[in-house]
Amino acid sequence: MTEEFHGPEGHRDEDEKDYQDSQSQSRTDWDKIFYKPVSGDENLVRILPGIGTARYHFKGGKHFIKHPDKKEMFVCNFETYGKPCPACEEFDRLDKLGKDDDAKPFKPSVKGVFNVIDRTNPERGVILWECPPVAVWERIIGLVKGKSKFNDLVGSVDDPLAGRDVVVIYNPKATPQFMYDLQFDAVSQLGKKKEVAAWLASARPLEPKTIYPEVDYDVAKIKTFGSKEEREELRKKLAEQYEAKSKKEEKKEKAKADDEKAEDLKKIAELEKQIADMKSGETGKGEAKEEEKPEETKAEEKTEEKEETKEEVVEKKEEVKEEKPESSTISELRKQLEEAEKKEAEDEKPAEKEEAKAEEKTEEKEETKEEVVEKKEEVKKGEETPEELALKIAKIRSKHEA
Repeated sequence: MTEEFHGPEGHRDEDEKDYQDSQSQSRTDWDKIFYKPVSGDENLVRILPGIGTARYHFKGGKHFIKHPDKKEMFVCNFETYGKPCPACEEFDRLDKLGKDDDAKPFKPSVKGVFNVIDRTNPERGVILWECPPVAVWERIIGLVKGKSKFNDLVGSVDDPLAGRDVVVIYNPKATPQFMYDLQFDAVSQLGKKKEVAAWLASARPLEPKTIYPEVDYDVAKIKTFGSKEEREELRKKLAEQYEAKSKKEEKKEKAKADDEKAEDLKKIAELEKQIADMKSGETGKGEAKEEEKPEETKAEEKTEEKEETKEEVVEKKEEVKEEKPESSTISELRKQLEEAEKKEAEDEKPAEKEEAKAEEKTEEKEETKEEVVEKKEEVKKGEETPEELALKIAKIRSKHEA
């Protein structure tokens, strides 16, 4: 037998601080984290499917043990984890003896838990709905596992078009079994693609340990049966443990931040070196260009030399003509002229060949020069400019200035 409780108001007792601290939650967070229906039929929620390996629901419980000085609250390990719980053991012992009134204070308060979107306030994102196990949780589980047309109620992470909204009719004045009624809308889209992705990314997987942390058996025993002094001593001990844990986590976070800073400083040094290399490379470009000029001049000089050689051959030809005596016969003159032309042709061929080779070399050099320019342009396209690298450095430094 279990006793139902309804909504997050069940958490709000004077002794909830140590429980909240164990979950890193403050009092103001409860309204942000939990869904609570309002009286009437103006409640519309969408139950989210399971995220990762976690299911879309689980059942858990808590104990609220009343003492003369205050109420002690702790997670029921039996209902939540199926493990031994001193309060449940006491409840079973007294129940077997027929002492119902004495057993009642040791009953666990049980609820089912879902991740939901409040359709009337979707800006709240994914929140937790702690609902009564019989009136809500068991009914929904039964529908999903059954063969009715509502077994597609929860939908699927892979199919945002599947699933149905749930109308929750809530009457806080009614008896527990009639306090809730549920109605189901037609199949509808969970939300827009980006909206759904954001919801699923922010939702906590529904695993008991993330919401109801397991309590140590001896701690639960002191909270159940301990005297005021024992419970006060336990409270101090738990506070010290929590403080030590916080300091350890803080130290761990600081070490992580220091490591990140060291990595960022290393990265800054590399970027600054890149900028320095780029600047020194730009300075050397002028020198490189000056070295290239003699090669071009050389080719031009060779071409000029060849042109001069050609002119010299023509001059020699004319000189040969002038040197021939006037007494020579026409046939001899023709023969001499043919020989001179033949010699001239032979002299011209090497000159033409040299000229052609020089032109080819010049063309090759021009092509090589173009290739070098193209390669430089390709490198420039792939590389970041010094200004872009400097901006990167500024962004990295700004992370550690806050």
